[in-house]
Amino acid sequence: MATPISGPAPARTLATLPVVLLVWALALAAPTAAAGLADYSGIWKLDPAKSSDIPKAIDAALAKENFAVRAMARGRLEKANRVPKFVYIAQADDKTTVSFDEKTGPTAPSDGRTIVWTRPDGRQYQLRIALESGVLVQSYKAEHGTRVNRFTLSPDGRILFMDVTVSSPRLESSIVYRLVFRKDGI
Repeated sequence: MATPISGPAPARTLATLPVVLLVWALALAAPTAAAGLADYSGIWKLDPAKSSDIPKAIDAALAKENFAVRAMARGRLEKANRVPKFVYIAQADDKTTVSFDEKTGPTAPSDGRTIVWTRPDGRQYQLRIALESGVLVQSYKAEHGTRVNRFTLSPDGRILFMDVTVSSPRLESSIVYRLVFRKDGI
């Protein structure tokens, strides 16, 4: 026969609270952990000291281009590759949303299906988000090029690496750079 727990009822309730909270948290995390994206969810703050210099990456990619192409492309590429201060990643119901700064980002199926996404300015892109061998891959394809963001985590899950590749048939070289983010609040 089990020995009854002695003491006032509130003390017993408080003693079991951590166990109840742990079970509740595990139950809530189970669907997202099964999808493999739970560790990516959260608010991530840029670590500028650890991140690439994007203008240098653009200059390196444009180095082989003629002067006219460099002059025309640099401004467009800098505008399209602004450094975000924050990345927000959310997952729910087999969908993933990746947003930068205050802009609401697109939501796409987490299974890699391609969808058509229309930006607020009316431009349309083919968007794909998938988990590939533990890497969260977000890709945009438009008429004049492709951008692929590959998100990976440090072993302790506190640092998010965003490896970006921008390519276009109009450019001889792709633009490649890395941004580093830390879990906000850590």
